[in-house]
Amino acid sequence: MKPAHKDFTEKFLNYLNSTGSPYHTVNEMVEVLEKSGFVRYNGDLKKDGKYYLTFNYSTLLAFHIGPDFDLNNQRSTAVIAGAHTDSPCLRIRPNSITHNEGFTQLSVSTYGGGLWHTWFDRGLGVAGKVVTTNCREKLIRIQEPICIIPNLAIHLQLGDEHKSFTFDKESHLQPIISCTAHDSSLEDQSNFKQVCTLPKELLNKICDQTELQPNEVLSYDLCLMDSVPSRFAGINEEFIDSPRLDNLGGTYSCFYGLILASENNKHDIIMVASFDHEEVGSKSYTGSQSDILRQILTELLSKLAEVETFSFQHFMYRSMFLSVDMAHGVHPNYPERHQRDHKPVFKGGIVLKHNFNQSYSTDCTTASYIKAIAQKANIPLQEFLVKNNSPCGGTIGPIVACKLGVRTADIGVPMLAMHSIREFMAADDIYILMDFIKSYFELWGEFKGQSLLLDDLHI
Repeated sequence: MKPAHKDFTEKFLNYLNSTGSPYHTVNEMVEVLEKSGFVRYNGDLKKDGKYYLTFNYSTLLAFHIGPDFDLNNQRSTAVIAGAHTDSPCLRIRPNSITHNEGFTQLSVSTYGGGLWHTWFDRGLGVAGKVVTTNCREKLIRIQEPICIIPNLAIHLQLGDEHKSFTFDKESHLQPIISCTAHDSSLEDQSNFKQVCTLPKELLNKICDQTELQPNEVLSYDLCLMDSVPSRFAGINEEFIDSPRLDNLGGTYSCFYGLILASENNKHDIIMVASFDHEEVGSKSYTGSQSDILRQILTELLSKLAEVETFSFQHFMYRSMFLSVDMAHGVHPNYPERHQRDHKPVFKGGIVLKHNFNQSYSTDCTTASYIKAIAQKANIPLQEFLVKNNSPCGGTIGPIVACKLGVRTADIGVPMLAMHSIREFMAADDIYILMDFIKSYFELWGEFKGQSLLLDDLHI
């Protein structure tokens, strides 16, 4: 691994090891942005300014206004990249305690489409936020394994259960947190149950970390997570073995690409938006189906316009959105699951995603832009689409394309075990992805300025 690649990847691992919930994803990146000269947007705007803003502290936008930005100049555009802050996980329910057969268990719900069998037999930590009785929010993160979901012993499995691992998501995914005999939640429960139903030991840990009193915690959004840190893997340490690569890989690369590109941006609004709730359909006020992005862009353009009226849609027509999410690399044990001519490999470059049924937003025009940028930046590129008899995942790309009426493409880098509690990718690829996004911000205007599309010809 090249030194620059390794240094960047080590920082990425440190980032992963500080997250565990969308709130931590945002919190850690806000610190990075502030150290890089970005300030919280409060309505005041100036050219050459670097700004960020958060929504529910689980969605994050950041942008730089080029010093020569001119809404009336065809050269000035919006160059936007998007990702998401959430990952499949188990979330603790509002009524969080169950007691069964001498054990105290957390009551949890599935979030997103996880490979839930990978959550068995692992020490699980917790991360998220709590809200106090006066509506103050506090982040909490407990790395140590506070609970576990044990498997059923092979000797107790029925004949059919030997053939394939099956389980009931409601009955069999509830983690053990303690023995009931030692569970102090049963003692004096009436003193705090009216406010918060978390197990008392867990609530005490949260209070120790946040300097709150137990009766101050009113509600919470807590995600279980693998307690084992993210790490290099493989005999040559050329892989990353980690939770939440989908899609913190995209989020991290996008914001770092923005930070680096902002040093050279002259004419454009360059922006990154990383949304919450992608894994469950994006239908929320912090998801990509909200009007967040359109509202912010409209406000920025209104403040930057030197005329009373302007065409938002005309401006978006000359702009671009890049949806950045992890891609399915070909699996050496299951190569037949990929279309034979579209098998992304580790260290093979960024992945340009296609789907003619619009699960991905790339079309032949935006594909040409991505290919031209990759070629100019000397970044390898490979292409992916699913087989005719295979399902296909979706991204925020088609959603944002609809919301903004903007040309859009979908990219990523290959990974294995997507939506497992532990995912797997090449360590080099996270740098390659960031480098491409930086190049996209820097080169988009050059290639857009040279294009001559059929719409422009009025035929």
